[in-house]
Amino acid sequence: MEIFELVKKNLSAFIASFAVSFPACLFLVNQYVSAPQVESLKLANASLQTSYNLLQKNYEDKKSESKSLDETKDILTTNLNKSNSELTVNHYNVQNLNNKIQELNNEKETLNLKLDQAYADNRKLLAHLKNYQENADILQKISNLELKKQNARNGHARSVFDNKTDQEIRADNEVIAKEYQQQILNLQDKLKCVNQS
Repeated sequence: MEIFELVKKNLSAFIASFAVSFPACLFLVNQYVSAPQVESLKLANASLQTSYNLLQKNYEDKKSESKSLDETKDILTTNLNKSNSELTVNHYNVQNLNNKIQELNNEKETLNLKLDQAYADNRKLLAHLKNYQENADILQKISNLELKKQNARNGHARSVFDNKTDQEIRADNEVIAKEYQQQILNLQDKLKCVNQS
């Protein structure tokens, strides 16, 4: 290979030298160089040509391989850029989803606070309703006792076997009326306690 390159580089010098010394060389070659030496040079030349052809083929193969690698590199670069773009989009999508989740969590927290307030209001209303029902029951009892007290004071009923006078009956009825009055006062006190709680 080095010989071939040397010949290739200095071809004009070789040709000029050869042209100058050609007549003498021709005589010497005819006299002293035999046919096998010429054949050997032809074989060497053929070997050099074969090496050159192989190198040329290897160069073309490498050039083709390099082109293929460049194309593969371009495809991979395109795919990488596409993947990076998709990753960026996915990153923003994840951020948006996280923001939405945070908003929903905030709304949930607000709704939980409202629900707690609604439960508290409901408990207050139930307590008021219970007080109202207790008040209604107490007022009904007071009303019934007032009626019984009134009937006791106005009543003059006498049993056939009863030997009491009207005055004694009225006195007994007054005692009964006072008992009813005491029950009424007790219920009124209870009513005050219920309304204060």
